[in-house]
Amino acid sequence: MTESQASAAAVRPLGIAILICVTAVVLTTVLSPSETGVWYEALERPSVRIPPLMLMLLAIGYYPVFGLLLYRTQTLASMGRLRPAILSVLVGAMALQVAWNSLLLGVERLEMGLLANGVLAGLLGLLWGTYLVKDRVGALLLLPYLLLTLHDVHWSWALIDLNRG
Repeated sequence: MTESQASAAAVRPLGIAILICVTAVVLTTVLSPSETGVWYEALERPSVRIPPLMLMLLAIGYYPVFGLLLYRTQTLASMGRLRPAILSVLVGAMALQVAWNSLLLGVERLEMGLLANGVLAGLLGLLWGTYLVKDRVGALLLLPYLLLTLHDVHWSWALIDLNRG
C-alpha cells in the first residue's frame, strides 16, 4: 500500500462519519415541523425538566459526539466482527432521533413519542453496553445521551399521564 493509499484509507472513516452527521442535520431540518401545533402547546407539561444549560450543551455536542462514535467504531480494532452491527445500530438510533419529532407531531399522538423514546433508549442502551466492553471512551461519550433518553422516556410517560382523557 502506497503512502497516498494509506492516507486515503485513514481519511475515509472520517469522511463517512461526517457525511452521516451532515445527512442527519439536513434531514432533521427538512423533516422537523416549523411549529409544534396548537394541540401540543395546550398540553399540561411535567414539572421534571433538565436544566436549560445542560440541555443546550447536550444538543450542541450531539453531532460531534455521534460523529466521533461513528469514526471510532470504524477505526478501532477492538470492534472486530461486531463493527457492522454497531454501526447499523448507531445509524439507526440517529435516524430515529431525526424522525421522532415529526412522527410525534405529525400524528398528534403522545404515545408515539413514548414509543420512539423507548425504542431509542433501547438502542442506546444496547450501544452503551457494547461500547462498555469494546471501547470505554465510546461508552463514556454515549452515557449522557443514554441518560437523557431515559429521562425523556420518563417525561413522555408523565406527559401522557397528565393529559389522559
